[in-house]
Amino acid sequence: MSNNSHEAHDPNASTADPTDGRQPYEWQSKYPKDAMQIIRFESIYLFILLLMSLLGILLTWNRYLENFLFNPEILDPKIFRIYSYYCFAGLLGGTTFSIKYMYRVVARGYWHMDRQIWRLLSPFMSISISFSVGTLISASYIGSDTIKFSHSAASAIGIGFLVGYFADQAIGKMYEIAMVLFGPTSSHHKK
Repeated sequence: MSNNSHEAHDPNASTADPTDGRQPYEWQSKYPKDAMQIIRFESIYLFILLLMSLLGILLTWNRYLENFLFNPEILDPKIFRIYSYYCFAGLLGGTTFSIKYMYRVVARGYWHMDRQIWRLLSPFMSISISFSVGTLISASYIGSDTIKFSHSAASAIGIGFLVGYFADQAIGKMYEIAMVLFGPTSSHHKK
């Protein structure tokens, strides 16, 4: 397959090209009006998620959430903060990835309705994956002698963001961990 053929079908190809294959002064959208309404809705939705993730990190950092939601005698505030950082940073990473994906597929003409459910739910998948990876780090299932994870706010936010941004790859890594822990399942069931 030639490189040009690959670029014609890859929304990530030639990301440095600001023209998106258009001629000068070709400014009108090629999407119909009803598609543009859905694209605007999805863009506003992603912007709201972006603000929510940043606000969640801020409210966790200033300890507003733990003071508002929980009694410190019942719940360890430090544990709550670390996992809140993982979750909100995972949402930030997943939303950032979704925004990048959204503007690339819209600009290159690859946006379509069949991926809407993925675009809407992907940031939430990033939350659960970030929370799970944070748990695996705390349980020392992830890490090695060369990679040390601290339980600081900065570490949880950084790891949560990366896991959220690369949630699809993180799911693949979690599958590998599950195969080590549980082994493959047999396709033949004995009666």
